[in-house]
This record gives sequence, structure tokens and C-alpha cells, in this order.
Amino acid sequence: CWQRWYIFDLLESNGIEYNQVLSVDDKVRLLYMDDPTAIPPNSEGVVVGIQKTPWGEQYVVQWENGRTLDIMDDADVWIKLND
Repeated sequence: CWQRWYIFDLLESNGIEYNQVLSVDDKVRLLYMDDPTAIPPNSEGVVVGIQKTPWGEQYVVQWENGRTLDIMDDADVWIKLND
């Protein structure tokens, strides 16, 4: 999706790391989600679990709006807030 690549370019040109490896209890801000039931951009949440899949790690996030929805490196864009 072109939006995802546009966000990548914007972040890279400003020296901002994105889609970092996450651990349980890390806080994240979602920038883009490729999902029909997506969480709104700029939502924040906390990683509550990590699942291994054939495509890589999938992070289970409890979002500030009360929903729990996973993020994946190959479909979504996020930044880690607690470094």
C-alpha cells in the first residue's frame, strides 16, 4: 500500500526508527494499520503478548481505546515510545 511506503520514507528522512523489535510492556504509537478493522492512526497502546507466526512475530497490543489488536511488521507501521 502506498501510504505505508510514504510513512516509511517520511520516518527515514527524519531519522526516526520504526517497527522496532518489541517486548511485553513496551508502549507503542500506531502510525498505519493495514486492516479493515484498523485502530485509528496515532493511537497508543501497550504490548501484552508476543506470538510467533510463520511470517514473523506478531505483537498483541492493548490499545488506549480498550481494544486488543495485533500489529505485524509486514503490514503495520509503529514507533516504540519507551526507549
